[in-house]
Amino acid sequence: MSETFARQWAMLKMIPRYSQSIDSVTIRDQLRGEGIDAPSLRTIQRDLEMLSQSFPLEVVNPKERPNQWHWMKGAAPLAIPGLDPTEAVTMKLVETYLRPLLPGAMLDALAPHFESAERVLKSEGGLGPARWTSIIRTLPKGIQLLPPKIDLQAQRTVYDALLRKKQLELDYRPRKPKGNERYRINPIGLVVRDSVIYLVASLVENDAIRQFVLHRIKSAQVRDEPATSPRGFDLDEYIAKGGFGWPTGGKIRLVAIFDHGSAQTLGETPLSPDQNITELDGKRFKLTATVQETKELYWWLSSFGPEVEVMEPKGLRALMRKLVGSSAKRYRIKR
Repeated sequence: MSETFARQWAMLKMIPRYSQSIDSVTIRDQLRGEGIDAPSLRTIQRDLEMLSQSFPLEVVNPKERPNQWHWMKGAAPLAIPGLDPTEAVTMKLVETYLRPLLPGAMLDALAPHFESAERVLKSEGGLGPARWTSIIRTLPKGIQLLPPKIDLQAQRTVYDALLRKKQLELDYRPRKPKGNERYRINPIGLVVRDSVIYLVASLVENDAIRQFVLHRIKSAQVRDEPATSPRGFDLDEYIAKGGFGWPTGGKIRLVAIFDHGSAQTLGETPLSPDQNITELDGKRFKLTATVQETKELYWWLSSFGPEVEVMEPKGLRALMRKLVGSSAKRYRIKR
C-alpha cells in the first residue's frame, strides 16, 4: 500500500458525519498521532479537495481558514466490507428497540448504517438471518399502553447534558399541573420503565434526588456549569432500594395463599431469591418471600383478585382487606 493511499484512507476515516466537522490542522495532528507521515497543511488540503471529487465530502464554510470538512448530509457510511446479513439484522434491532434511548448525535451518526442495513435485508429477500426481524416480537406484560409524546428537542438537550455532564434548566409540567415549573438540576441518569423514560437528577439548590419524566419536559437548556452528583449516590443502589417502587416501608416477609394457576407461575418466575412455595391441599399453595414493601406490591397483589389471600405481615393483611372492601363497595353502588 503506498504512503499516499494509506494517508488518504486514514483521512477519510477521520472526517465526521454531517452534524460535525474537522479541519486540516486537526487531521495532520491525528495522522501523526497514528504514526502516519503527515506532509504540509497545503498537501493535506490538496488531498481533501481531490478526495471530494470521488467521495461526498464538502467544506462547511469555504471562506473559513483552515477549512472545516464533513461528509455530505445523507452520505452512505464509509465501510469496507459492507454489512453482512447478521450485522444488518443486529443494526435493525438496534434501530427498532433502542432508538428512544439514543442521543440525537448518535442517531445522526447511525442513520446511514440503518439505511445500509435496510438495503441489505431487502436484497436478501427475507432469507437466512434476514428473516429474523420478521419472526421475532417483544411484548410487555399486561396491557400495552401507547408511549407518551416527547418533545424531541427537549430530549436531545437532556441527552446532550448527560453526555457532557452539564447542569440543566427545565421548564416542567408536574403530574398535577398548576402551570409549568422551572427547575435547575444536575442530571444523573436515565431509567426506562415500560414506555416511559425517567430522568434521575438532583436539585442544584439542595441535592435532593428527583425524577422527571421526559414527556413532561416542555423545554430544556444546557448550562455551562458542570453537573455533580450527591456524595455516595449510586443509581443502581437507588433503584434496588425502591427508588422507582414508591416505597412505603422496608423489607417484609410476605406470606400469602395462592390458587394453583398463580402459584405455578410464581414457581417458574420467583418473586425473590428466598421464595418458598408449599402445597396445602392440591388447589392452594402457601408462598413465603422477602420483598420490599411498596405501593407496587399492593397493586401487584390486588391484580390477583380472589386468587390470593395475604396472611402476613398483619399490617399488609389489614391493608389488603381494606382495599378489597373498598372495591366491593364500589360494585355494590347502584348506578
